[in-house]
Amino acid sequence: MVVIGGSDGKDSFDELWTLDLGDSTQVGPYLFIFGGHDSTEYTSELVLLNLVSLQYEARTVYRKIPTPRGYLAAVVADSRLFLIGGFNGSQSFDDVHVTAFVIEALMP
Repeated sequence: MVVIGGSDGKDSFDELWTLDLGDSTQVGPYLFIFGGHDSTEYTSELVLLNLVSLQYEARTVYRKIPTPRGYLAAVVADSRLFLIGGFNGSQSFDDVHVTAFVIEALMP
């Protein structure tokens, strides 16, 4: 399990905590991270966390990028990243975005 950031209702945190639970929703050594909030604004950035080096790697999203949001659900299945719902501070989303990727292209 990887816990990234969070909030106590007043401050946002940029900490990274890991707990090995065996299997996780990752592709090779990468964990997909989309969106979030930094106490100032929501983002629509897609980054991959390399679980071997524990380094972030920014990725370009081709096609339509979902609007900035946090509090969404994300699932990797069948070489696709599903982004579900979320909240942007004033609006709750009930949409689904699907991003395809090539697994071999992600391998180091």
